[in-house]
Amino acid sequence: IELNSKTITTEIIPKRLITKDFNLKLSNGSISDLNFKGDILIDNESLGYNFENYKIEGAINDLELSSNNYNENIYNTLINGVFELRNLRDKQSKLYVNLAANKLDHKIITKNLFPKSYNLKLSNGIFQDLSLIGNVLINNESLDYVFDDFEIKGDLNKLNLSSNNENENKIKSLIETKFVANLKDRNLHNLKAKSKVKNFDFLRKGMTRSLFFKEIEFDLDFKDNKIKITNINSSSSENNLISGELFLNLSDEYSISELKTNLKSDKITYAWLTSVWPNDFGFKTKNWIKSKVNGGFGEDYDLQLVINPSQPKVLKLLNLTWLHKNSEIKFYKNLPVAILPEAFVNINKNDMLVKFKNSSISDINIDKGEMTISPIFNNKAKAKITLE
Repeated sequence: IELNSKTITTEIIPKRLITKDFNLKLSNGSISDLNFKGDILIDNESLGYNFENYKIEGAINDLELSSNNYNENIYNTLINGVFELRNLRDKQSKLYVNLAANKLDHKIITKNLFPKSYNLKLSNGIFQDLSLIGNVLINNESLDYVFDDFEIKGDLNKLNLSSNNENENKIKSLIETKFVANLKDRNLHNLKAKSKVKNFDFLRKGMTRSLFFKEIEFDLDFKDNKIKITNINSSSSENNLISGELFLNLSDEYSISELKTNLKSDKITYAWLTSVWPNDFGFKTKNWIKSKVNGGFGEDYDLQLVINPSQPKVLKLLNLTWLHKNSEIKFYKNLPVAILPEAFVNINKNDMLVKFKNSSISDINIDKGEMTISPIFNNKAKAKITLE
């Protein structure tokens, strides 16, 4: 049989194509320039029939996607584009679509984006100017489907991210992003995005003030359970400029198995640093800075860090350098207070090195000096000082 139709209602689209989890319905709209070509096998006794070797193609016009729940605030979406459906072997069909959607509520795509253990909540948010291009493999009997080389491209605007776990993190922010995502089977295969986070506010146990950024810009890349966040640029509430990159390795359950970071900052005061430092990482170092360092700030910070977030006390890599300015420091135990107008500081997971000049200790002026503390994260640490 070969059929052509100029226009036909979209009611012929099987309702079961949309899973019940989404609680959505299709309505209105039309299918134009519909072409059907294929074979129909008929049982002569029951007159039951099925299709073989078929191909259906056409254009979708103003198809409306909306919520079945009147109490749920989900934006109605208009869909336009073209499609082609052809059967494959083993009771499967292949659907190719090239569609455009004017807007789409974030719940439809982000419903199961984060594991429940993250305790993150997404609200508001709308996808706009969406392009959906690719293939969908459909089981002809159950209408279950998987994606094959499927691309979604568009903008995500005004998405609120929040969490309020009394024992862990409190976070609030507003996210905007332009993205290209590829789906394979029923999973996100890879993602590239240029993102902007506004009014980022983070508070964790041990922090005496929240870590606040008016705006953070970055590029995001996800593939093979690895997240790369690069070209980070931000400014904190203290106008500290922070830039760099962040890499996350995820387990099969999408928990973070390893975190790598390389961050730089132009200037950070020690008082601000300890105020936004949580208790579950480097607690002794934080207390040392609070109790031993009086005043001052650091410039040209460069941090390289590799940890397993489930074991934050185990450092795989730590290399932190900065240029110290204007403070009084009691470096170790019974050592006298040192007045350091300027010093170069380097900390790794084993040692702390301080190179200072034009300094004084107990009214003794020192042109140059160097101090090493090792092993730094150990109660058996020893200090060695060389003066010039």
